[in-house]
Amino acid sequence: MRERYDLIIFLKMLEYIDNNFFDKKCSDKFFGNIRYISCQFNQCDFQSAIFKSCKFIDCEFVNCNLSFIDLDYSCFSNTIFNRCKIQGVDWTRAEWGNTVIRLPLAFIGCLLNHSTFFGLDLRNTDYSQSVLRNVDFREAVLNGSNFYNTDLEESLFHGTEIEKCNFKNAKNYVINIMANRVKNSTFSLPEAMILLYHMDIIIE
Repeated sequence: MRERYDLIIFLKMLEYIDNNFFDKKCSDKFFGNIRYISCQFNQCDFQSAIFKSCKFIDCEFVNCNLSFIDLDYSCFSNTIFNRCKIQGVDWTRAEWGNTVIRLPLAFIGCLLNHSTFFGLDLRNTDYSQSVLRNVDFREAVLNGSNFYNTDLEESLFHGTEIEKCNFKNAKNYVINIMANRVKNSTFSLPEAMILLYHMDIIIE
């Protein structure tokens, strides 16, 4: 019965505009072919939910649990995540094609551990005050992004474009400046000393 219901939902595009969703319990649920425009989600639980071909435009998630969600060709434009848990998410499964007009995303004060943004173009994204441990940023384009006061322990940067980024007060990052593009990015001492690690120099 559920498979039939999900199919009906998927075949008929649903649209929500200017809706506020509060304290919704939607863990492990399926959402197919739904468009959310200027909607706000407060204290909602979407853990392990599946979003298939959904669109979030000008939306905001506040204090929500989105850990382990499946983004199966869903897309986001000008969407803000504020103090959300979004762990274990493969963002490469979302739709980032040129046919979608995208504005920057924001993850403010979020928990984003064990996620992957491998190879994605996410320039001007705001990750400020978030915890991003063991996150894969390899080959991503993050120019102009804000990593202010983030924890980047065990996160991966290789072939990554991080020019004109703000790493002030960020900690625990290991960035090889020979293997990444870091021109005009801002870092804070003493954490920035780690940038010299790959330069084959001796500091006394």
